[in-house]
Amino acid sequence: MRIVIMASGADYQEAAAAAASTFMVQAADNSSVCVLLPENEPISRNLESRSQTYGFGLESFPFAPGTQTNLTLHLKCQAFVWKLAQLAPEEIALLADADTCCLKPIQLSPTARKQILRGRVGMVPDIVDRHFQDAKSPWYLAPNERSPYVNSGVIFAAATSLPFFAKVLRLSRQPRFLTGPFHDQKVINFAFGRHFPKLLLVMEDKFNTISESDRKTVIAHFAGGAGFLGQQSRAKDHLRKCSEALAHTFRKLGNCGNH
Repeated sequence: MRIVIMASGADYQEAAAAAASTFMVQAADNSSVCVLLPENEPISRNLESRSQTYGFGLESFPFAPGTQTNLTLHLKCQAFVWKLAQLAPEEIALLADADTCCLKPIQLSPTARKQILRGRVGMVPDIVDRHFQDAKSPWYLAPNERSPYVNSGVIFAAATSLPFFAKVLRLSRQPRFLTGPFHDQKVINFAFGRHFPKLLLVMEDKFNTISESDRKTVIAHFAGGAGFLGQQSRAKDHLRKCSEALAHTFRKLGNCGNH
């Protein structure tokens, strides 16, 4: 599995440094972890130091912002396509937001793995159905068009899903998607409903736990930053959770070494 944490800007690099560290200590031997940044963006000292300490990679992709409107939308949609195009045929990517935290090893069922490699996209339903209800909205989907509304903070995908993400990228460049809330999530849910109604593979919420995490949680997600993570209290909550997760993992490793 190729685990990819997407980030841009000082606040998100700080979050990504903490997140990638937690994914790295939980990663299987045949997995890799990297933080993906826009090309030519300076790397913070903390991110570089964490990369060296924990062993996760730092990658960059050619980013064309096009317009200053909704940079988060452009950043993520371009990153999705660029990274998936790098995958080998039998590889699965986990595309995660910087405000996530890995608490346990990521283990997909054989069925889920097979479906994702065949082109389906694995995502977890959001805690609220955010489909737009106003028929005059440019992003409106009729009830019969709607797939389960998913959160875009954690995505499991393979190279076979590139046609879907290429469509998402094209939609993201349309003026109607440059405004309104929920950035790439709005476009992804529209694309599932209008253009790829059978492509979504609904995953268990343990892979993207937005509410309070529990014993089943594999990936905790401090969602809602929407490009302004540093201005919100959830940023400190996320860093605290990552620190606690790392300390817990190292305690377990220490206890194992004592037996």
